[in-house]
Parts: sequence; structure tokens; C-alpha cells
Amino acid sequence: MKRILLLTYIVLICLGSNNAQTAKQDLSLADQSMENKDYYNAFVNYKRLADAFPDNLEYQYKAAEASRMFNSFKNATEYYTRVLNHKDNNLYPLTGYWMGQVKQAQGDYNAASAAYKAYKTEKGSEDVYYSSLAEKEIKACEWALQNVKNPVKGTTVTRMGEAINSSYSDFGPALYGDDFYFSSLRFDNLHNKIYPSRKISNILKSKKGGTGVVTDYTNPAWAGKSVAHTAFNKDKSKVYFTVCDNINESDKRCDLFCAPVDKNGVWGESLKLPDFINKANTTQTQPNVAFNSVINKEVLYFASNREGGKGGLDLWYVVVDGVGNFSEPMNLTTLNTVQDDACPFYHSNTKTLYYSSKGHLGMGGYDVYQVRELANGWGQIKNMGAPINSSLDDVYFIKSDKGNEGYLASNRVGAAYLDDASEACCLDIFKTTIVPCDINLKTLVYDADTKNDLVGATLKLYDTKDPSAKPIVVTNDITNLNEFPIECDRDYRIEASKPGYLPETITFNTGRPGENTEITKKLYLKPESIKLDVLTFYTKTGEGLNCCDVTLYDLDDATVKPISLKNCDSNLNKFTVTRCHKYRIVASRDGYVTGQNEFTVDCKASGTVTQKVYLDKYLQSLLPVCLYFDNNIPYPGRTIKTTRLSYNQTYFPYYSKKGEFIRRNGNNSSVSSSSSSSSVTNCSCSGSNSPVYKFTRNASPKVLHRLGTNPEFGSLHGMSAAEVLEKFRAVAKNSKRTRDFLNQAFEGIGFTSFDQVGVESMSEVDLPRGIVGNIGFSKEHLTSYVQLDNEAKDLMAFKFSGPNGCSLHFMKTCGNHFFFCENQTTSTYRETLNSSSGCFVAGTDVEAFFENNVRGGKEKLDLFIDRLAIDLAAGKKYIIFVKGHTSPLAQNDYNLNLGQRRIQSIKNEFATCRGGSLSQYIKSGMLEIREKSYGEEEAPKGIPFDPRDPSSIYRVDASSERRVEIIEIQE
Repeated sequence: MKRILLLTYIVLICLGSNNAQTAKQDLSLADQSMENKDYYNAFVNYKRLADAFPDNLEYQYKAAEASRMFNSFKNATEYYTRVLNHKDNNLYPLTGYWMGQVKQAQGDYNAASAAYKAYKTEKGSEDVYYSSLAEKEIKACEWALQNVKNPVKGTTVTRMGEAINSSYSDFGPALYGDDFYFSSLRFDNLHNKIYPSRKISNILKSKKGGTGVVTDYTNPAWAGKSVAHTAFNKDKSKVYFTVCDNINESDKRCDLFCAPVDKNGVWGESLKLPDFINKANTTQTQPNVAFNSVINKEVLYFASNREGGKGGLDLWYVVVDGVGNFSEPMNLTTLNTVQDDACPFYHSNTKTLYYSSKGHLGMGGYDVYQVRELANGWGQIKNMGAPINSSLDDVYFIKSDKGNEGYLASNRVGAAYLDDASEACCLDIFKTTIVPCDINLKTLVYDADTKNDLVGATLKLYDTKDPSAKPIVVTNDITNLNEFPIECDRDYRIEASKPGYLPETITFNTGRPGENTEITKKLYLKPESIKLDVLTFYTKTGEGLNCCDVTLYDLDDATVKPISLKNCDSNLNKFTVTRCHKYRIVASRDGYVTGQNEFTVDCKASGTVTQKVYLDKYLQSLLPVCLYFDNNIPYPGRTIKTTRLSYNQTYFPYYSKKGEFIRRNGNNSSVSSSSSSSSVTNCSCSGSNSPVYKFTRNASPKVLHRLGTNPEFGSLHGMSAAEVLEKFRAVAKNSKRTRDFLNQAFEGIGFTSFDQVGVESMSEVDLPRGIVGNIGFSKEHLTSYVQLDNEAKDLMAFKFSGPNGCSLHFMKTCGNHFFFCENQTTSTYRETLNSSSGCFVAGTDVEAFFENNVRGGKEKLDLFIDRLAIDLAAGKKYIIFVKGHTSPLAQNDYNLNLGQRRIQSIKNEFATCRGGSLSQYIKSGMLEIREKSYGEEEAPKGIPFDPRDPSSIYRVDASSERRVEIIEIQE
């Protein structure tokens, strides 16, 4: 029988009461004991009143409460039953909930579950908080029944003998070599004499299993206080413990202390931890210190009810540096609950934290839980199950560094009773043996079709024996390997998923204790089909364009045949595509220029991807049509506004004079002041051996009207600068040719290599139509000298600005590199470079002007008329707008008349070409040509206008001003 002195005092109180005290006095004494949390003496008085007055509901309920509070669950059951059977039980609505608690503590989970359910049905709506707790405990009872039936195999729990345990609470085990330290509440408080004597705790040491003796470490300042909770650091050079003041019969307020320990195990002078750890008016207790190999520092864990927690006692920790300084306390937020979480113990060898909690699914009271520390936080919290846990309190679990031994304190069945009548227990220390159960799970994820490693999949690991536990979720963007700490004798389910793939699930059992140390599981994810929506539009208006022939080409799989679709009900055509594959879409429709896009399906894509293809009408795509005239032609010197000549009749004589114009320009090679330029750089047009930056002297640029036919990197439309850079890096990673090209290209604008390039050097620009420069083509990254006579979409580019002031462009439509001199060239080169803005040409390359502009304009006119004839024959009506230009040699009125004659020659061309086949449409009004003559009013500055100066006639810029432009066509 425990606590003999206390029982003697209780008997004396009872005898005196029977003879002298009234019921009112008994109630007053009981209430006072209850207020002081002296639950045992409170119960004695309430019990006497309840038995003497069986119809008094207050006495029955208070007797039940007091007995529950000091863990006399047998008595609590009796008195709660009396309350429930009383006709006025509504006065104590929580009775049913507390009945569930005491039945759960007794391990009668079926009765406990029934009590909780009855409480929820009858009284649950009156208190949301307790209703939610009842719901949690109903699940806990169901879970506990399964664990009692299926205890963890190979685990034993044995009460330690009387050499350790006493008639009072014994707790807080700790290991120090062969010595076993623990705390015990068996010592009389000789400093504060209270009757009956109030016990305090002290630290004891047992050598090699012998009887525990009090450590010789004392401090006069601690007289009347409880000292407990021993925790040694890794090298046993320091010990942490608590010193506590009694608040009442049950509660204490504790502070954390530490002391050095010498090689003989002797403790040095103690030191109270700083005030930011030992907060006033709060308790900090149950220290445990462990070495964390990841941060290479010690970590001190403890329990505290300070502010900043979730409720009740919470787990906290501080980091201890190499000289003993402490960090600010940090809350273990992901592990704590709104109920009590206490008794932390970190096992460094396995990086596992063990602790006791009332807030998780458990068997009753405090249960012991374990959680593995992972690289990115804490893993899954696991209840250690039976027999480690019981229906009562299981606390202070520790595990030895070697072997399978562990220790814990518990008031479970098997611990000594406080007295036989009450069957109330105090904490005793138990020794545990646990067969190793830690297993490393390796998961490997593959593409089911290619069998290639699948990186970036998300894996979720579920413990199917603990359905309430949250899954462990990881994603690895580096490799297809993920590792998890798991346990033996468990059933797990692992789910793998990734956007664009169908999820895969594997279930498995981990085997018996000691059977496996590592398990490998492979998961194969099948790609889900990706839908491609192709939308076709008219470029000019942005309106949807129906009835297009749309063909899809798989550029990464030659065995896949092109797929062609045509939808005349809408501008949408639907295809199915494969992730990571590159495709080309070609869209065509009669009367329109064929449009095409190249794109790669994102390897992370899911659902539906969309591509928009823009088609320009064929005639509009040819605009402007630039038609050039010889000086004063037609009808030089005339002041009339009309002519009978057609453009054909003026073109051939003019083109035949190309040689004369070249000869005349040979004596006029000087450059105006506006042509001056900056100094030569390594990316100037004549200062580099790289084909990207070097132009051939006197070369004629090839005129391009469309991009995308021979791409380097594919379409960049719709991509951000970061996405473009990542795309280039991905291609470079897989292609040495591309990697070498990018390194050389970016070295030319001042970078040490392509790896140095960042998004901060990038911008989005629109290049002017007619710009001349070097453009790349094909996967071989060849370079061609061209003039871009393209629509606006083809002139959009990403500009890379280099450290040396130079820049390099990549065209969005095709991803091809493009370089033009800007201000990075020498005056020597400027003499041979023609640049173009619309139909106006600046420069001195007469050969290029006659071939690309004069002849090229005539060829474009022929194409324009051919298509026009087809459309008119099909019943379409058009209005064509033209405007005329002249060079500023004569007076303005003369130039205006000359412009009118040139426009008339264009009209004559439409009326007489193709044997006059278009004249009928002109007469019927189906074809109308409207004019606007500008004369010299818009001639750029700097064009010579002295009739005595040959350059006024023969220079390229002056020649390009003698023109008529077809600028617009309307249906």
C-alpha cells in the first residue's frame, strides 16, 4: 500500500469528521482541497458526503470528478454512473464525456466509445469544443482496439524492480555510461513543513542496476524545491535538469538549469539558463539535449506552457553553439497540438524525436509518438502502438544509443496502486526491448513508355494502418529517386503523380521486425494524352479564320505521319500530341499566305495546349509593292499630269541602265556627315572573323518575306525572357554544336561565354521593316546576309545587350540569330551597306538596289497582278491605294505632276497587262485604283537636289525616292 503517512492522515480526518464535523464543513474542506488540487483528500470528503446523501447530485458529481483527477478510475466510474442515472443529470452535461474518459483510461474501449457517442447524441450540441474532442476519442477508441489486438511484434515492456521504483512516482530515466539516472517524488520537504508532509523530487543514480541513491549534488538555494529531469549532452560533459517550485498539491513551476560534468561524473557549479529561456510565470521543464549532425550543433529540447504555443504544454527547442550560447526558443509548430505535448527525447543515431502527447490519435492519456527529422522538416508522426502505449499515461520514453533497450514511465496496470481501494496508480519506470524496425524505402519513378527516368514526380506515402496520419509528400526535381524512413510490420501505400501523366499506386507490407533494412519500389507512370487546339486567324483583323487546311508534323518522330484537318464551322482544329516532342503546324487557305508555327510541347504540360496560327491574305502580304522609275520618267520635262505609258514600258529601259548607275556612283563614294559611326568593336561589321558579325563587302542582301522555314531554336512567341534563356540552355546541353555556337556568338558581344548571360541583359524589341543584317538558319547555325521585308509579327525579337556595348537579336518567329550593325560599325563599311525603311533605301550599293528593289519590285507586282486576277474572276471586288514619290530635283509643282504621271503608268499597267484582262473589272467597278501623290514633300533629309550634282540622280537614296507604292488594298 502506497503513501502510508498520507493515508494515516486521511483516516484521522475521517474519524474526526464522523464525530464532529457537519456535512457543510465536510463540503467546505473538500472544496478547499479541490481548489488546491489535492484531489485525493477532496475525494475522501466528497465520497463520504455522496455515500451519506445518495440523492444529492452535487455530491455524486464532485466525488466522480475528484476520483478521476487522481486517476481512481474505478471510483470515478461508480459516481459518474450515479449521476447519469439521476433524474436531474442535465445539470452536469459533461458527465457522459467524462465517463468516456475513465472507461478509455481503463482500457474498456467499447464502453468508452459508447459513452462518447451517447454524449454527442444527447449533449454534443451544447459544447462544440467537447463535441469535437468526443469525435476524436471515438476514432481513437476504434484505433486502440486494433492496436491492442495487434501489438508491435518483438516489443516487450517490463516494470523495473524495487531498486528503482518506490511507493511514489518515479520518472525521467537517463543513461550515463553504465549508470542509470532517474527522478523520484519520494523525498520529504524538510524546508517547508506542511501537514501532511508534501513530497518533493530529487535525482537518483543507480550503478549497474543497483539501488538508486541520491546524487551528492545539492544546492542550499534549492531547499524545499523539486529537482528532476536529468539530460546529458553527447560527450557527457554537461547535464541539464529542472528545479521546480510547488504551486499546489499537483502543479509545479519549473526552470531549466545546467552544470558541467567532469570525467569522473562529478557535477560542477550549476547555472540557470537565460531569462529568455526561463520565462517568468511560465514553466519550462523536461529537458533533453542532442547533437544534430546536419547543423553540427547541440539542440536543447524542452516542454513549456509559454506564450506562442498551440495550447497547454508545447515542445520547444533552442540551438546551442560551440561556446554554449543559446538561440531564442523556437516552437515545434508542426508537431504540437492544442492539447499537452511533452517529454521530448531526440535519438541522434536515427534522427528520430520521441515525445508524449494527448493531442493525437492514441490509446488514452499520454501516448508516446515518434517522428523522423528529414532534410526539409519533420516526417510523419507515428504512434508507437501497444505495448509501448497503454490506456493510461506513457511518458519520458528514451532509447539507448546501442542495442534495442529503451525506458519509459507509466501509471499503467502493473504499476503499484496508491491504495487497493482506489486502484489509482503513480508513475513507475519500465524497461522496453524493441526489435529494430527502421527501414529505408527507395522509390524510383520511370516513364512507362520510354522507361527513362522521370524526374519531378510527386510521391505521397500513406501508412494504411494509421488512416488519420498525414501522408509524407516529396518532389525531387533533380533525380527520379526518393527515399523515405518507414517501419517494419506496416502496410503502406505509395502514390506517384506528375502533370501530364496518369498516377500510379503501389501497396506493400514491410515485413516482420528485422526482416528488411531497405525496400526498393519502382513506379511506371504512363503519359496521359495531351490535347492540342490549333486556332487560325486573319492577321490584319485578328478575326477567326475558318475552313483552313491545318497539318501537324511531328518533328521528333519520323514514323508518325502528318495529320491534316479542316474545319469549316469554326477556326478550331483539335489534335493529340506527345509531351517533349517538337511539332510544326502548317495552315493554308486559298487566297492566303500559308502560315506556320513550330513549337515543343512542354514536358510538364497537362490537359490542353493551344497554338495560334495567323494567315495574311496573299495580296496584303505582298504590300507594299515598291515600283521605281528613272529620273524624270515618264515624259521628262513635261508639265502634264497623265501618260499613255504603262509601268512595264518604263521599267525595262530603266533596269537596262544599271551599269551606268554603278559607273556614275564610282566617283561619288564619300559619305555624308550623318554616316559617321562609332569606333570599331569586336562585333562590328568589319572587325570580327565570326560569321555572325562579319559582312562581305559589296554583297547584295537576300530579301526575305517570311521567317520560320529553317529555324534554329523554334518559335519564341509567347515566352518570357527567362523561358527563352532556359530553352537555349536546354538545347545547348544536348548539342555540342549549339553550345559552341552560343559561346562564340555571345563572346562577340563581350560575354566570357553563354553561361554568363542572364535575363537582365535581355529585352523585347520590334525591328524596322527592311532592316539589313546577318540572320542564322538551320540547326547548323549558318549565317546569311538578308534584308527583312516581313510582316510585323516576323520582326519581333529578343535583344541581348552585351558588356562591350554590342547586341545580338533572336527572332521570335523562328529563334534564329540576327545581327545588324546599329552604331557598332566603321565608316568604311557604311559605304557598302544599304538599309531600308519601307520603300526608301539608304546606302551606296547600287547593284543591290537594282536587283533587290527595282527588279524585286517588278517581280512582286507581277505576283500581285496574278493573284488579283484570280480573285476578281472569283467575284471579289477591290480598291487599291497607291501613292507616288519624286526626288527633290525640280520645283514642287513639277514633282507633283511627275508623281501623277507615274501613278497613271501604274493604272495603265493594270488596264493593259495580261492582254487587258483586268480592264473589264476596272470598267465594271469591281477594281478601283485610288491615288495619293506626295511629290517631294516626304523626301528624307540629306538627299541631294542640285541638278548639277550627278549624285542627285544616281545615288541610291535619291533613286529610291523616284517611286510609286501600292500601299493598301481593300475588299
